[in-house]
Amino acid sequence: MHNGPVPLALPLGWIGLMVGALALAVHWWMTDDHPWHHLLALLVPAVTALSYVAMMLGQGVTVLASGRVFYWARWADAIIGATLLVLNTALVALPRAIPRRNVLLVGLAAANAMAMACALFAGASVTPAVQWTWYALGAGAYSVVLWGLFRCVPVQARRERIPVQRRRVFMRLRNVLVGLSVLYPVWWIAAPLGLGWVTLETALFGFAILDVLSKAGYGVLLVGALPSGSS
Repeated sequence: MHNGPVPLALPLGWIGLMVGALALAVHWWMTDDHPWHHLLALLVPAVTALSYVAMMLGQGVTVLASGRVFYWARWADAIIGATLLVLNTALVALPRAIPRRNVLLVGLAAANAMAMACALFAGASVTPAVQWTWYALGAGAYSVVLWGLFRCVPVQARRERIPVQRRRVFMRLRNVLVGLSVLYPVWWIAAPLGLGWVTLETALFGFAILDVLSKAGYGVLLVGALPSGSS
């Protein structure tokens, strides 16, 4: 629990996430198509917005023994939100429910959840050695996610004879998702979580922008890019 003043980045980030969630809800209502993709896309900014509420209320933030303020709710939320993003993207290329696909999706979800859990533990660490150990473990776990998205999913999509147009949509979405996702560990290094090149307030603004773009904006992009027809 932390009772300090609420940084401006938090309410602004919450507003951006709620606007994105509303846009996704309206799009779903207007198209009534791709229900699973819309549901997963809508859940991501909604869950992330809850973490912002927790941080604004002082419940999703703590002061570590080193004196550093740690907004842990963001990383706890990422275990759910970021994992749903990966699953929603993979489902674009693999719409058919078969055992091999399900195993691949579970593997992707597990690897991404572990990467986000490592980020949470890294942020909560006080000593640099422990902190960077968790950071390296998280990077290793996310490399498995990258392998799955760039190798395993395309191979499985070809095996299932998924239409080329749908596979191309997946590849474009995957590239956007990965491009946004890798900015988090880069900004993590610059923030007080890492080397402290920027202030806490600046770090929070950076993460808020990334959250709105990757959790809300990307969801809008995904559902808008899907071909016509329910899946």
